[in-house]
Amino acid sequence: MRLAHSIAASLMVLGGLGHSAFTPAAYDGLTEPAMWFLSAGLMMIFLGFLNLSMAQTGGRKLTLSILTQLANIVTALFLIPLQIATGAAQPYGLLLLVGIAFVAGASTMRQKGRSP
Repeated sequence: MRLAHSIAASLMVLGGLGHSAFTPAAYDGLTEPAMWFLSAGLMMIFLGFLNLSMAQTGGRKLTLSILTQLANIVTALFLIPLQIATGAAQPYGLLLLVGIAFVAGASTMRQKGRSP
């Protein structure tokens, strides 16, 4: 499960880097919509970093594990209405990665005698 967690987290980081890098092509200048678009990419990068850290420690750091799992839950709770509101397909991809990371992280925490 640690491998699945690491792969999902790495894909979050790569997706966030791509999303952020696409901002200048999608928008003319540093407008408010451009900054919101950029912030979504940054969120994916930082969520990926949290999940990579949790995967690397194997759930041994309880505070890190709890905070990472909370970030995964909050992100999922944001992505579901985002997809409904926009009808866009992109939130599904990130939701899938967050789901994989959450399940893999929860599995790791249970193996260490902890539950999320």
